[in-house]
Amino acid sequence: MIVIATNNGKLYLKRLFNSISNHNINEKVLIVDTGSTDEDHLNYLKELEKKDNVEVTQTPYKCYDTGAYIWAYNNFTADVYHFMHDSIEIKDPEFLQKVNTELKDADVVSYITFNFAGYGDKDWQDFLIKNIGHYDYKIGIFGPMFSIKKESLNKLPIEKLSLPINKNQQTAFEGIWPEFFTQHNMSIKSLAEHDHSHIINDGYPHIKKTLLIRQ
Repeated sequence: MIVIATNNGKLYLKRLFNSISNHNINEKVLIVDTGSTDEDHLNYLKELEKKDNVEVTQTPYKCYDTGAYIWAYNNFTADVYHFMHDSIEIKDPEFLQKVNTELKDADVVSYITFNFAGYGDKDWQDFLIKNIGHYDYKIGIFGPMFSIKKESLNKLPIEKLSLPINKNQQTAFEGIWPEFFTQHNMSIKSLAEHDHSHIINDGYPHIKKTLLIRQ
């Protein structure tokens, strides 16, 4: 199942959905809206809901991307969850086939991975400490965006995670997720290493990311 976290981003969601359709990607698509208020965006969600193999759901609270992922896991069943933001486009028609191949001997596949760079304010640090016991994590999952087996998620104490209540805390989940996986003996593979120039210049072969500032 492709799980797309979205919030007031019709333009970006439309690009992602079109890239899925254009590449004939057949996985079920679950769009998880996290409290959008834009009428145009909400109307577009109603259009998408009419399509075959697409389901739309709304979280009962604003919980950012990680909250959307957990909502999907708790309420919708799939063997594998492909967790994505609405601000990417899939470029490689074999993207998910490659992900699924990597998942044969890994619990998690990160779309882009980076080394910890030592950033973040006190709220960010406190939120990391609350979730994983420290803020000096070793690797981050950009976004975070990743694919994971349901059987792996079932082994994690997801209920112990504190959901983000602001964008700063959501960003902290780039470190929380991989450290959470590592603490529970999950294996992680990565499709690509982070390169900021690749992000801003569309240099990755598998996905295109639009950098947004959303609160």
